[in-house]
Amino acid sequence: ARDTEPPKLTKKDIMVLNTEQIEKLLIAAKNIDNNYMQDVLPVVLKLALHTGMRQGEIFGLKWEDIDLAGNYIYIKRSLAYIVGKGYILQEPKTKTSRRKILLMRDDIVMLKEYKKWQEQHIDSVGDKYENASLVFANIYGKPIDTSNFTTRYLKPTLKMAGIDSSFTFHCFRHT
Repeated sequence: ARDTEPPKLTKKDIMVLNTEQIEKLLIAAKNIDNNYMQDVLPVVLKLALHTGMRQGEIFGLKWEDIDLAGNYIYIKRSLAYIVGKGYILQEPKTKTSRRKILLMRDDIVMLKEYKKWQEQHIDSVGDKYENASLVFANIYGKPIDTSNFTTRYLKPTLKMAGIDSSFTFHCFRHT
């Protein structure tokens, strides 16, 4: 081992979207090839862009965590994948991860409209919907598989918007 040289660590540049890229991304999200996700994806992306929430925080968000009258989101949990257990909701890893995020007026309007849409969707699915009060759930109310979300929806949307494929969900925090 003494005769070897460790590889040099190269930091990747932080990718940040500009206004034009954001607009293209949100248009592409509404045109994704999945009727259900056409309504869900734009809301997920806008919330990520406006709040800087982590992917697990967004997909672990419950309606009880959103104060629409007070304009706040309270981060109380995160969705995580545990080998052998699948997706679970867990406490945030650090004390500072538990926080209160102020929402913009447009976000409140968007979330109210989305909630009405989600309630209609739940009614249309009926008994098949497992209502865990998740803000963003799959078509049957279960937690969204984040790996599947990235592969099937986020990456194709980024491609349609002409955004580099190295852009990740975490990059929304920097944008």
